[in-house]
Amino acid sequence: MRRILLVGACASALTVACGQHQMAAPDSFEKPSVEIMLSDSNPFAQASSLDYQTPDFSKISTSDYEPAFAAGMVAHAAEIEAIANNPEPATLENTLVAMENSGALLNRVATVFFNLAGMVSNEEYQRIEAEMAPKLTEHEANIYLNKALFAKVESLYNQREQFQGE
Repeated sequence: MRRILLVGACASALTVACGQHQMAAPDSFEKPSVEIMLSDSNPFAQASSLDYQTPDFSKISTSDYEPAFAAGMVAHAAEIEAIANNPEPATLENTLVAMENSGALLNRVATVFFNLAGMVSNEEYQRIEAEMAPKLTEHEANIYLNKALFAKVESLYNQREQFQGE
């Protein structure tokens, strides 16, 4: 899935402001527990155990995509809400890094699906793509238009000078 433009633009601005500051995933960020209605038999339910988390294409069928997309959007939305509503002041780690690390399930399914849909392009992939496109667009729009999340990112942008030299 394409990275969120808001995150990219803000992260770029902060990276420039921070010089060579490297952001590592914080140990303290806990993803919210969300009951995801995704069968354990769905190949997207867990990250792949293969080298480089390469998907096991022999276990993926077209019937796996829609439930994985739905569960991925629910989980990602919950992660974004947890970031946006975190009562602690915004930091690089609890806002931008947390946003970058959110949406793992959605990223897994979208990466596989859209790469294959570009090559396979049969009726079933086209149907799934037509079904998911407006849902994914709405999901991204809800993130872009999240006022609480924007306020956190904006507060970091307004503090960008303090990050110089880190």
